Amino acid sequence: MIADSTMNISLLFWAWQETGKFYYRDIAESHIKCVEKHIIRDDWSVAHAFKFYEDGSPKYEQNSCGFKEG
Repeated sequence: MIADSTMNISLLFWAWQETGKFYYRDIAESHIKCVEKHIIRDDWSVAHAFKFYEDGSPKYEQNSCGFKEG
């Protein structure tokens, strides 16, 4: 997951409003909670990316750009 993916959240909310299908809203809310948990650090700095195992469990933060590794 990359921090830049948050700019697409509004599209999911738009899809929910246009179609009335709540799973678009649920996906958006779930994704933003995952970003908050794994991309935003305790000191409010931001990791560029976060890796997950194939089963979806968290693996580690990755920083290809930016200030530092967390």
